[in-house]
Formats: sequence, structure tokens, C-alpha cells
Amino acid sequence: MGWVANISAQTNLLLIQYTNLWRYNQSGSNLLTAWKERTYNDAPAPWDQGLGLLGIEPGNPGNYPFPFQTTLAEPSVSGVITVYFRTHFNYPANLSRTGVVMTASHYLDDGAVFYLNGVELYRYRVPTNQIYTTQADAQPAAEGTNEVITFTVAATNLLAGDNVVAAELHQNGTASSDAVFGMRLEAAVPVALAITNQPDSITIQAGKPATFSVGVSGGPAYYRWFTNGPSGFVQIPGAAGTNFASYATTSATTTNMSGIQYRVVVTNVLNSATSTVAVLSVVPDVFGPRLVEAVITNNNQVHILFDEPVTKPAATNHTNYAITIFGMTNRIAVSNNVIGHAGEVIRLTMVTNLDPAVCYLLTVNNVGDSFRFPTNFIPPNSQITISSYSTNAFVELNQTWKWNEDGVDLGTAWRQRTYDDNIPGWGTGQGAVVYDQSPAFVLCMGTANTVPSLGVVTYYFRTHFTSSRAGEASLRLRYTVDDGAVFYLNGVELPGTRVNLPAGQISATTLATPEVGDATCSALITVTVTNLLLGDNVVAVELHQFAADNDNDIVLGLQIDGIFLNSCTLTNPPAPRLYITRATPNVNLRFTNGPAHTTTNNGFALEYADKVTGPWLEVQPPMRNSTNIPTSRAAQFYRLRRYTNSP
Repeated sequence: MGWVANISAQTNLLLIQYTNLWRYNQSGSNLLTAWKERTYNDAPAPWDQGLGLLGIEPGNPGNYPFPFQTTLAEPSVSGVITVYFRTHFNYPANLSRTGVVMTASHYLDDGAVFYLNGVELYRYRVPTNQIYTTQADAQPAAEGTNEVITFTVAATNLLAGDNVVAAELHQNGTASSDAVFGMRLEAAVPVALAITNQPDSITIQAGKPATFSVGVSGGPAYYRWFTNGPSGFVQIPGAAGTNFASYATTSATTTNMSGIQYRVVVTNVLNSATSTVAVLSVVPDVFGPRLVEAVITNNNQVHILFDEPVTKPAATNHTNYAITIFGMTNRIAVSNNVIGHAGEVIRLTMVTNLDPAVCYLLTVNNVGDSFRFPTNFIPPNSQITISSYSTNAFVELNQTWKWNEDGVDLGTAWRQRTYDDNIPGWGTGQGAVVYDQSPAFVLCMGTANTVPSLGVVTYYFRTHFTSSRAGEASLRLRYTVDDGAVFYLNGVELPGTRVNLPAGQISATTLATPEVGDATCSALITVTVTNLLLGDNVVAVELHQFAADNDNDIVLGLQIDGIFLNSCTLTNPPAPRLYITRATPNVNLRFTNGPAHTTTNNGFALEYADKVTGPWLEVQPPMRNSTNIPTSRAAQFYRLRRYTNSP
């Protein structure tokens, strides 16, 4: 089963920040219960106000990532067990209040109970039925622990407009020398679902898997795929969840699956949406395997990729393969070959090394497809040029970087290629960026050329490089980081490279975890990107620390190479072969011995005309080596035309 993840759209709100203004009462009085209600008057004394963090921490203030902006009385001096807090936030009236999921983060010493508009939400280390003299029954696991809780708030307890969060902070005893209170509150608001792209009906050849996809706006979205049965549509086992924007058949299709119907139902707490029906049509496979790619690896090896599994006896007979230098007839000797990867890949080993700068031609005969009876054979003398890989250095270890260490949240604009970093707050320096005074620390890659300042959670970095290629590309990177990082290319996060940071949206106050001792070098990581630009590109990095005040080491070293597949261009390429086969209710057209035309390669396009004299137009959507034409169309003429892209 194959799935494609879909990140559901929902509205994210930051309701309370750690630095919010709070009203607080540390008089030691018994406030009973009215103080937590939204309409309570907290203006008169002894209520006071101050910015977060609020507290007193004479022993370890450096354990907290934010400064104490408001000082509370020391409990052991004042004798006060409970301090009361209140703050307001505004909830937009145009957003749903049903199914809202909130995430609250805290710095607490020792325990607390939280309320929304007078209704308890949750508590930390405070027994039930508490009063103003009730002591917390435990202390936090460690000074400066960030405690996070996620919960769904009742729609009746969340108001359009003004809302009040109230909290009571309890000490573990009268001898306590510290009291800490800080809170951050976010809300994930569901948005009504609508299907924006219906799943398409699909016609495929037998033996190939079929994939159906749906486009959805709104979220979060939960997908359930159905197929038709004797008594109507039934849910497909295992085809349900938040990551099922696409569904792939579990195995290779057969002709008896033709006519099966599929649809998807998408739901969240607000509504559900049902797609239109998509129909699977399966036509017999009457074509032999097709050469997709041949690539030089390890100097004396060539990996050959077919578009389907091939039979082992013929595929592993090296006499069925001929490698020549284009324009010459002398063969390069093959010593052996093996089959692998579900029977679609053949690895040839040569007696001598191949030169990546030379244009080689591979000719294949007598290779048939597997699991077919009778076997379909590759067209005689099928040919493809042999490609090779090259490496371009994009980001060097001593790369020149612009960096910002102001400690201000820069949002998302700073990641974009067009962002202006020639403004105050941005410095310039070479990699690697290192601050580490440990005598045992040894930088594992590059040289320490730039020394940042300590004292903030997040540092921002930007650098430029030039590419002679565009579009999809493979990037190979290696890094050393202390403590956490996110890497971006032209504003888009590099997939699978986030280091020691939580998934989802992060800010300048997001702490890395776990703490890194001495930074080490990562293994080589290869990622695929689709947003590489011709010419100027920007790599951006946000480097996060485990803490702000007591984190005494900062390290960023990065190296990125572009890995490109290079194909030689033939001045007189082998002619393509166009095949036509009835595949009721369609006619299937397929060609071999040539790539399909795209915006990035010279290739062939299928064109049609009502008359043999034209005008000729390209079939839409563009043909990718195989397409189905409904027999209901009027008589038409078809041809293959080679397109040449401009450099």
C-alpha cells in the first residue's frame, strides 16, 4: 500500500506569549472562587501587573530561556503559599469554536491549576479541592523544565472576543525560596473541509499499481477510502488516516480488476466531504519492457532500469547487452551481470572502466517481462544512451554567511531568496561558526572562522550559491550543529534534515532538545528538492539552543553538494517506434527508443491532426511514453515529433 502525506490546512493562533502582561495577587488572601471568572474585577489593589516571566529564582535563573521581567516575593520570606494570575486574549469571531485544540507550555515552580473563563482546564502537582493554603504535592522534575500539554477545549467554554485565562501557583512548602510562572498558549482551529481536486479515473496496463489522489482544503482532515462491493461501497481495510490523501492498490493490477470503483470520504469535527467516483480500467499488457535509464556507477559498472520486472535467464545473459562508444562498433566487454530490486534493475560489470566524459550507447535484445504468458519481449535493438553523475559544490565549509543574533523572531520572510539581509542586525562571517570554550572540543569539519555571541535562543544564517541547473535535483549535505537546526532552500525546508527540534511550526523561542555536548558531524544525507533555481539560490539556517542564559556552546558547520545526472546528446539518435493496440474502450498508443518530451529534456511528443496535412497539435495531457485514446473520437492521425528545448 502506498500513501502520500497531506498536511491538513488549519488556522494556528498564538493566544498568549511568555512575555504577556498578567495581573497577579500575592497578598496571601483567600480569594475563594470568583477571581477566576471572566467578569471578575482585578483592577483594585492588592492586584498588581507585570510581564512574564514572573517569579524569583535566586539559585538558578540561567535555567530559564527568558528573563524574569517581574519579581515576585520570596515565599520563605512572605509566607505566601498561593499566588493568583489572570490575563486576557481575544478569539476571532469568524473562526470556529468547535474542536479547537490548544497547546499550553509552561515554566512552573512548584505547581499550578489553570482555568479558562472560570472552568478548570488542567493542573500540575496540586491536589484536588485545594484552598489558598494548599501546598503543591511535588516540585518540577528540574529547574527550568518546560512542561507542555495539549487538550481540546469545549466550544461552550471558548468565547468569541474576550476570554480570560486564570491560574493559581502553589508552593511546595513555606520554606521555598523560589517561585516561577510563565505560560504560552496556542490554538489549532479546524477549518471546514472541501474537495478541491476529485480523484481521477485511471487506465493502466495490467501489472502496474494504480494510485488515486484527492485534493482538500480545510483541516485537519481524516481520510477513508472505499471501493464498491456487492451491497454498495465498503471501506478498504487499512486505507484510513490523516496521511491518506492518496491511495495505491496493494498489488499489481489484473484485468479482472477493471471496472472497480473508488471514492474517498474526508472528515473533521466540522463536516465531511465525499468525492466523486473514480473508475479503474485495466488493459492487457502486450508490450515488452522499456529501457528507462542506464547510469555509470563505480567506474566499471552500469545500472540499467527497466519500466517493469524482467525475466532472469535472459536479463542476466550478458550477450543480450552491447555497450559501444557512440558512432563506433567496437563493443566494450561485459564480465558479468546481476538482477536486483524486484527484477527491474540490472547491474552490468565491465572489464575496463568507463569514462564519464565519453558518450556510450547501450543496445539490448531478447529481454522479456516477468509474470506474463506469453512473454512480451523488448523490441529488437532497443537503445539508450548511458548517463553519469557529477557533483557541484554549492555550500563550502568556509562559506561566507550573513547572520543575525539579535534574539528577535524574524518570522518566515528571512528564509526567502529575495529577503534583504544588508540591513542593521545582520553580520558577515565565514563558516564554521563556533563558540565553544571546552578544552576537549575538537571541530569535526572545517575551521572555526566566526565567533557568535551567547545569550539568545535562535540564530539566523543565510548564504548564496549559483546553480547551472534548475528544478528537481539531489542535494548531498553534511553538518555539525549545537544544539538544533532547520535548513531551507529558497524558503522551503529541506526534507528530513531537521535536527533536535519538534515537527511543525517553530519560533525564535523554541528550544532544541536534547542538549548537545560536543557537536559531532552528521553522516552524508541525500535529499531531493524541486525548487532549485537557475542562477542565484539561498540556503537559510535557523540554529536553536537548548537554553539561552546558560548555554555556553554554539556550532554551525555545513557542506552541500548538488548531484546531477548527465546525459550525452546524440546527433543522430535511434528512431522511436510507435505502437497502437486496442484496449477496449480505448486505443493505447506507446512508443519506445526515446524519452518523452518535457520542459527539461529533448524528447518526443505525440501529436494529432484531423487531416494528414495538419495542423498538428500535441495530445493533452502530454504523453509520457504511453497514453489511451477513446475510440469514441472521430478518426484522427497521430505522429511522433522530436522537440528541442532552448538552452
